[in-house]
Formats: sequence, C-alpha cells, structure tokens
Amino acid sequence: MTAALRAGGVAAKDIQTSGLSIWPNYRDNSQTPNGYGVSESLTATLNGLAAAGAQIDAAVHAGGNAATVSGISLNLTDTSALLAKARASAVADAKAKAAQYAKALGEPLGPVLSITDQAPTQPYPVYAADSAAGAKSSVPISPGTQQLSVSITVVFAV
Repeated sequence: MTAALRAGGVAAKDIQTSGLSIWPNYRDNSQTPNGYGVSESLTATLNGLAAAGAQIDAAVHAGGNAATVSGISLNLTDTSALLAKARASAVADAKAKAAQYAKALGEPLGPVLSITDQAPTQPYPVYAADSAAGAKSSVPISPGTQQLSVSITVVFAV
C-alpha cells in the first residue's frame, strides 16, 4: 500500500505507520503458537484533492481484501490569510456596532480600551452535494466547504 501511495505521488514524509499489532495464534488449546497475526495501520496525508480518490483507490487495490479505509478527513492546510480577513471583518463590525450604540446615547465613540481575540476555532466542514473534483477520481471525494470563525471583544470608551 505504501508503494502504491508513493507511486501515486504521495511524498514519503506524508506516509506514517500509525499502528502495528502482532499477536500469537494458537490451535487446539496448545500453549505453543502455530503462527502470528499482524495488523499495520498507515496514516497518509494526501495534498491534492483532485488526485486523492485515485490515490486511495490504488492503495486499497494494493492492499486487497485486507485493506480497510477509515478516518478520512478534509482539512485546510493554511488558514492564516482567511483568519486575518475574518479578524479585520470582526473588528470593523465591532466598530460599526459600537458607533451605533454611541450615537444612540448621543455620545462620540471614544478610543479602543481593549481588544480580546479568543482562540480561533478549527474549521468545520459544511458539506456540499457534489463536486467536479470528486467526479474525476476513482473514489469519489466530495470536499464540501470549510468554515472558519473568529470571536473578538472590543471595548470602546464612550
């Protein structure tokens, strides 16, 4: 399976043994093992959505009937630009709302006294019905969309 993933373009650094189990097999209440069973788990990071279905398909075919695929997750690799944009929007929204409150009070909006940025939440999937990228691969992968959010608290003087 590792060779099939590598042949499909997955970098060696993106393939990791994530579990290995070896256990003895006994026959007829014997105290001596007559063989051993082995199970190995691999974790692979597939960096190209368009190729992911074909890479999974090749790995499963290489593993045959012993192969099981589980725990597939789709993640954004770099959220920094998206989070920066979300923070800027959140600050602008906080300022607009604060200005509305100040106006309603008949007071000018003062300077920012404090700003707190809570830790960003992990992106969570918002599933789409189908995708063109998924239709091209051997194993259909429907990426849906990812949603990021930020939460800030801004205190203004009034």
